[in-house]
Amino acid sequence: MHVSLRRTLCALILLLALSAGVSVRAATSVQAYVRENTLTVHQSPDPHSKALGTMSYGEELEVTAWKRGWARVRNGRGATGYCALSALTRENPNTLDADGYVRKNGGCLFTKPGTNYRLIAVLSPGTKLHVIAMTPDRKWVRARYGKKIGYIHTGELGRAPDNSEDEIGTVWIVGNHAVDVTQDRAGARSDGSIVSHGQSYTLLEVSGDRCRIRNGRGRTGWVPKSAVTTRNPNTLHQTAYAQVSGRALYPNALLKNASGSISQNEKLTVVSITPDGNWSRVKQGKKYYYVPSLLLGDAKPPKGGRTLICAADSVELYPDATASGTPVARLGRGESVQLTGVESGLLKVKASAGASGYCSAAGWMAG
Repeated sequence: MHVSLRRTLCALILLLALSAGVSVRAATSVQAYVRENTLTVHQSPDPHSKALGTMSYGEELEVTAWKRGWARVRNGRGATGYCALSALTRENPNTLDADGYVRKNGGCLFTKPGTNYRLIAVLSPGTKLHVIAMTPDRKWVRARYGKKIGYIHTGELGRAPDNSEDEIGTVWIVGNHAVDVTQDRAGARSDGSIVSHGQSYTLLEVSGDRCRIRNGRGRTGWVPKSAVTTRNPNTLHQTAYAQVSGRALYPNALLKNASGSISQNEKLTVVSITPDGNWSRVKQGKKYYYVPSLLLGDAKPPKGGRTLICAADSVELYPDATASGTPVARLGRGESVQLTGVESGLLKVKASAGASGYCSAAGWMAG
């Protein structure tokens, strides 16, 4: 039987099966393509069943059976699952066959149409790509880059090389505290991202008192112009010693969601310090973190622990690291304590009068 005739019959069988609401296994599998930006493949023909993964617009698969709006599919690696039949098409959408050039701000190629997916490559301005399809919402382009196929945002790709002489530079975040990144220029819609002193980004645009920046994964956002500088602040490269042990390595200059631990007497490299001196950006191995400066010293701590002096009018000590309940003591300005630990963003200290407890890291200075 001629191949085109056989495929036509398969399609006819599919149409009849759907109208009858019965299950059909094709004598030979039918080639199909994803017609939506992202398609979820399930373990069984049920939207509540386990999601096995996703496929993206233009990807090819084999349809081996149909049942009441569901298709059993197999990808190029032989993995099988179920997806919505309406999300598939017999027509190959990969027919653009055009050249595209990365615009002056650079671009990022992802495995799927979205910045939350794995990054394939960060592309320099002028990089040439072979465009083969565009997603239905026209926000993403499916393109070939060497031997790889990925997705790049349409705003980062042009039909001809961009010869603009506008300079693109690297900027660093500066300031005492972490900076919130927003999706809009006005600064009203936070995207949940936080940037901190010493981190570097690509500057894409300056508009009034706001700047649009991009990180290494291709995500962009807006920050205050006052929060960036063209001078790298990571120039200290000083040795410091951890004064206590505990989870005190943070992903940004905020006392929450500690992502690493330090050990008393551990040697760390300080690359920068916030202007107010409260936070130190350190390098541990190949990664960078933020540590409250009170927890670091030029020398190893004394046997009893580092001495801290209260610089606030009043500091309360709590019995545990939840900082709740009745305080075990109240300390005033000028009183001293010994630093013995750190937990959940709180300092564990021992007062000269003998009381021990947990308190905020704010309001103290090294003795």
